[in-house]
Amino acid sequence: MNTRRATNAKLEPGEHTIDRGNPRERNGTWRLDWSLRLYDGTVVRHTTTGADVSVVRRRARTKAEQLLAASGPTSARLHALAAEVAALSPQQRSELERLVGDLIS
Repeated sequence: MNTRRATNAKLEPGEHTIDRGNPRERNGTWRLDWSLRLYDGTVVRHTTTGADVSVVRRRARTKAEQLLAASGPTSARLHALAAEVAALSPQQRSELERLVGDLIS
């Protein structure tokens, strides 16, 4: 049994743990538990199974791409902006919200 743990480093928006995780085999089926941080900062957790490790990782990557496409911004600039906003401190975010509110008022 492999007892090594994957890193617990914080995920950035659009990042996943598919390549960090260690698939496990049980009764001939491989299983991978993985996480994905959506562009809005939400972390979703999934489990993917398959006949071998390559199938499991391929299925997991496909699912991650689907989740990101369904939940994320569509332009490269919006992706970059989402990453910048996610990195702001709470004080910076509240200042940004105030400024945006002033602009649209």
